[in-house]
Amino acid sequence: MKVTLRKKRLKDGRVALYLDIYKGSVVIDGKVKSVREYEKLDIYLYEPPRTYAQRQYNKEKLRLAETIRARRELDLISGKYQIVAKHKQNFNLIGYVENYSRSKSDNYRRLFNILIANFKEFIGAETIPFRELTPELLQRFIDYLRGKGLSQNTIYTYYTLLKSVLNNAVREGIIPSNPVSDITPPRHLTTKREFLTIDEIRTLEKTPCKSEELKRMFLFSCLTGLRWSDIVRLRWGDVQQNEQNLVIRQQKTKEVEYVYLTEKALELLGETGKRNEYIFSIRRYDATINRIIGNWVKQAGITKKITFHSARHTFAVIQLMLGTDIYTVSKLLGHKKLETTQIYAKIIDQKKREAIEKMSEVL
Repeated sequence: MKVTLRKKRLKDGRVALYLDIYKGSVVIDGKVKSVREYEKLDIYLYEPPRTYAQRQYNKEKLRLAETIRARRELDLISGKYQIVAKHKQNFNLIGYVENYSRSKSDNYRRLFNILIANFKEFIGAETIPFRELTPELLQRFIDYLRGKGLSQNTIYTYYTLLKSVLNNAVREGIIPSNPVSDITPPRHLTTKREFLTIDEIRTLEKTPCKSEELKRMFLFSCLTGLRWSDIVRLRWGDVQQNEQNLVIRQQKTKEVEYVYLTEKALELLGETGKRNEYIFSIRRYDATINRIIGNWVKQAGITKKITFHSARHTFAVIQLMLGTDIYTVSKLLGHKKLETTQIYAKIIDQKKREAIEKMSEVL
């Protein structure tokens, strides 16, 4: 493996610098061919330099290009022998996590921010290089979270977030392996998933709520199964006519998914606005959201502990109760794995058992 700095003369008279990256040879149709990649550096030289200033400029740019070339070659060698370059091990974990979380949804960014705050508090510093991450350190961090009295599932959430970040760091060649893999993972406890019955939804619809817009968003989630993060991103341009049905066009990763709207769901969207306008004005998810929902549910005479996410559970359970097969429900919820939807099937089985037991008591 070799990286060579090369020049290319451009039509405007300048000379562009680029890297010629040789990765080895392969045999194709009995002939040996080199495997090469070329990388533009966006660094240009005066050719020929006519003044002292231009010569100094060229010297500085060549020095920069040579530094880049050396690092690329070191990265290649490190990857071949599964060695991590030392300069990468000096990267700051905190800054890396902050940058990694920027591409995530609002809810995930909030969780990452809490994770970062807890980790800073744990190490007593604003920065920590990757080279100092050890299984022992991370195990002590998990124990530290337990000492703060956090729930088992909250600790498990932070554990999975940290694991995903470090897996990404491994893929980018910053660390050779994930130290989280060598610690004992915290247990994840199955929590009770509260949901509403059809009659309870009807009762809530008739009950006033402190935020009528939040009320509409919650009921809309009950009818569509959409998450909070999906609903707050909806714009009027996403509502389209498709095969004589009104649908919401969702862009998830690289796939386009359609959520069919009933007349009632469409009514909950409110008055139509401009294509680029958000359908709902509430943008932020915080403790206030579930506090308002809790008070609204209590006012309706419902004793269940309901959060906004319960609307999604409600949609799933009602669909299964109405006879929709679990595969279809999984698709409607946007689950990647059928196993994720199985939890709702277990809820239905439990309800069936309870119904049979009640019948036995009557007889």
